[in-house]
Amino acid sequence: MLDTHFPGSYLCRYCPEYYDFMILRQLSDSYQTNAVFIVLKAYVDAGDVLSDGYLLRGSSKSGYLTDERMSIRAINNRVRVLGGAVGIDGLSPHDCRHYWATRAIQKGTDPFALMQAGGWNSLSTVRRYVDENEVANDGVSI
Repeated sequence: MLDTHFPGSYLCRYCPEYYDFMILRQLSDSYQTNAVFIVLKAYVDAGDVLSDGYLLRGSSKSGYLTDERMSIRAINNRVRVLGGAVGIDGLSPHDCRHYWATRAIQKGTDPFALMQAGGWNSLSTVRRYVDENEVANDGVSI
């Protein structure tokens, strides 16, 4: 779900019963369709999500999934632990959003399209999300 670019605060509140082909963004009045819907539906269809519960379920200390939603703090902790497991210490969901924006620019996404997809209101916000050291001269024609 890294490539969905949704903030953790959005994912912890999302319920599958609200599926629609138009997914409204919490930070703006724009919407996502098709690819994001397909990713979310595939996640639900994999079976770890209750059909009438939250997308990201909480877990008990014994490791069993509960019917409650996963908290923002738990999402942050889970991402940090998973990042550590692959050698990325201190990883956060927000880091994943930066990664998504940087990768999109590296692959040739138009900054205006990225601005809309990210739910940002200005190109200066896009610029803050993109790691400029990674893409300094990509796409520049002289």
